[in-house]
Amino acid sequence: KLINIIQGSLKTIINLRLSTKFSVSFLKFVLKMNSNVSNILENYPEIESLLQELSKHLNDEVMRELNYLVDEERQKPEDVAHNFLEKNNLLNLSS
Repeated sequence: KLINIIQGSLKTIINLRLSTKFSVSFLKFVLKMNSNVSNILENYPEIESLLQELSKHLNDEVMRELNYLVDEERQKPEDVAHNFLEKNNLLNLSS
């Protein structure tokens, strides 16, 4: 469940075509926007560590690559997000 929320947030970031390193506070903001769970951070306090780990992997170069895969390679943002999480061993963090 939590990894789906994280993946959805990453998909949102990719859809926004942003290219920058993200702070944990920005990821929390996206998470709140993206989630249909009210008070997501209060209901799932362990998500904070997942966001911190995700933020370590996102920088300008990575975001340009993720955006390229969507814009030029025509991959679906949800697939790009999933593949990124899988490649960086982030899918198992919430287990």
